[in-house]
Amino acid sequence: MLTRTLCFAATTAALFFTQQAYAEDYQTFIGASVLSNKSSFTQDGQTTSDTREAWSLNGTYYLDARPTLGPLNEFDYINQQSFVSAGLFGTGGNRQYSIGGEYLVNDWVVFGDTVYESDSDTEFLTVGFGYFLTKDFKLSISNTSGDGISGLVDSDESVFNFAADYVLQLDGKDYVGFSYNTDEDLIVQQFRTKYFGSLAGGRYLVLNANLSVFDDDFFSDETLDLGGAYYFNQFTSVGADVNVIGDTDSYSIFAKHFFNTRSSLQVSYSSNERRNVDSGFSQFSFENDIWQINYVYQY
Repeated sequence: MLTRTLCFAATTAALFFTQQAYAEDYQTFIGASVLSNKSSFTQDGQTTSDTREAWSLNGTYYLDARPTLGPLNEFDYINQQSFVSAGLFGTGGNRQYSIGGEYLVNDWVVFGDTVYESDSDTEFLTVGFGYFLTKDFKLSISNTSGDGISGLVDSDESVFNFAADYVLQLDGKDYVGFSYNTDEDLIVQQFRTKYFGSLAGGRYLVLNANLSVFDDDFFSDETLDLGGAYYFNQFTSVGADVNVIGDTDSYSIFAKHFFNTRSSLQVSYSSNERRNVDSGFSQFSFENDIWQINYVYQY
């Protein structure tokens, strides 16, 4: 499966190796995606399998044009433009409706989003604000409730999160970005870094590292994912991600192509599995194989 998918990604990239370069700014992004998740769960010698499909629609509008860094889907590491967004996700009979946005004024940013899930009749609400110490260094704090507006003032129904983002500008538009976020109790801490660099001949390289640390009174775990993307030009890229630390074996690969300066299609495959997990009562294993297709129209 992996070999066939890698061959597909390489073939797709080769077909569109040469394209004319464009300098583009975008304000509106409209996307649609479909995915198929084949899963299996084994416990006490019994295996159950299931295949589920899901789909999503989403849109984002920026109040000011957002310039690209070369590739038509690469932008500033720290967003500098106000925006509003909305989305719809469906799987089976369940629906999730979301709306959110950010508003920037001077060195301040106010943001929020809400997600309503029809199956559980639950509303998740996040509100927060941030401050730019410099253009390349932002601190932010947010509060997330699982019980709508009323839950924001109830410590049992909400959780505060803290985040810091910093970008080190290199030559031209190249950069190294760093992000850290955690909850108020330091139970979940996440570290993320991204390198974006231009190569000779209109090619580009992206490298990513994501470290997640979970630690409470009953359980602790660490995961580290490494990945990246290679751009043959502004239009075509392939990439991969693999878990190198953690109990779950996972990887993902993708190929993405812009047919013109506005329309793009991405095909991706991801796999994750975990064997002999001890639940305290028995052992179980699980496996997921996910295919996904994403289409984006941006202008």
